[in-house]
Amino acid sequence: MTIKKYGALTLAAALVALAGQAGAATITLAGGGTTDDCALSNMTTSVACDGNFSIKNRGGNVAVGELDGLFFADGVAINGWTKVDKVEINQNGSAGDQASGNDQFSFADAGIGGLTGTWKLEELSFDPTKWYVFSLKGSTTSTVYFMNTASDSGTWTDDDLEGGALSNAVLFSAPGATAAVPVPAALPLLALGLGGLGFVGRKRRRANRA
Repeated sequence: MTIKKYGALTLAAALVALAGQAGAATITLAGGGTTDDCALSNMTTSVACDGNFSIKNRGGNVAVGELDGLFFADGVAINGWTKVDKVEINQNGSAGDQASGNDQFSFADAGIGGLTGTWKLEELSFDPTKWYVFSLKGSTTSTVYFMNTASDSGTWTDDDLEGGALSNAVLFSAPGATAAVPVPAALPLLALGLGGLGFVGRKRRRANRA
C-alpha cells in the first residue's frame, strides 16, 4: 500500500473516531466552567464538581431538589435528581470496603480515618441514559461530583471538604443523558469517515486486480 493510501485510511478512521466523540455531552456548572472550590482529582473519574454548593445546606446532607440546575449538559440544565444509595463512612481508622445501604456501591477507607481511599460500584451498573453525581460530606460541608459513567471505580480524598474527614457519600441519578447527546452533529463526520474507508477499500481491490 502506498503512503497516500495509508494517509487516506488514517484520515477516514480519524473521522469515524471524531464522530463518536461528537456524541459526548459537555458538562458544566450553572455559571460555566467545570470546578468551583473543588478539584476533580479529589474524586477520580469526575468531570465537574461544586464545592460551594454545600453552603446552601451548611452542615446538612444534600437534598435532591438542591441539585436541580446545578449542572448543565450542552447548555441544558439537568433536573429530576433522585437518591440512589448512601454509605456511612466508619472513621475509626480501619481499612476495608464499606458498602452502601442497598449494596449499590462501596467506599474503602485507606485506614487513616476517612481522609482518602477508593470507591467502586457493586450491584449497580451506571445506566448510559442517566446522569450520576456523588455527594461527599465532611462534618460541616459537602462537595458534589458529576461522574463519568464510563468508569465504575476510582479514588477519593477529603481535600475539598471543610471540617474534617469524609462522613458519608450519597449517589444521585437524573434521567435524560441521551437527550443531550448531539447525534445530528456526529452524522456528517460518521458518513464522511465511512465513505473514506469504502473509497480506500475500492482502490485496494482495483490495485489487486491490476
